[in-house]
Amino acid sequence: MAESLQKTIGKGVLFDSTGNVFIKIVGLAVIFLILQRFSAYEYGLLELALAVTAMLSIFLLPGLNDMVVADMGILRGKNDIAGMKHIFWNFFKLQVVCSVMAWFIVFFGAHVLSEFSGSNIVLYLRIASFTFLLGPFRTLFT
Repeated sequence: MAESLQKTIGKGVLFDSTGNVFIKIVGLAVIFLILQRFSAYEYGLLELALAVTAMLSIFLLPGLNDMVVADMGILRGKNDIAGMKHIFWNFFKLQVVCSVMAWFIVFFGAHVLSEFSGSNIVLYLRIASFTFLLGPFRTLFT
């Protein structure tokens, strides 16, 4: 028997809210670690590294996600579960390929960027580059 609409919405809101609270707690912990460990110069380098990864987040195809969900919803209405799975897994594979490309560009291009900036930002960029590899899995769970 199908769940009621209110129960389904309640579960979705609970799941989303719990995830948001968890993200805020982790973010707060990271802020305290940064403030305790880094000087102002190091913090500036870290922010620069994170800005580079934010600029290249276009590789994670953010606008395509809503369209994929809408297409899957249409197929769900037609009870085409196989079509939903096909769209979902193809989108996931596309995101994996794009995120590996972005990781490759940032990880191996970090040294080139540090040559132009004259700072030692290579380590920060290489660490931040691994966030690209987590992007498809985040989409998979959400």
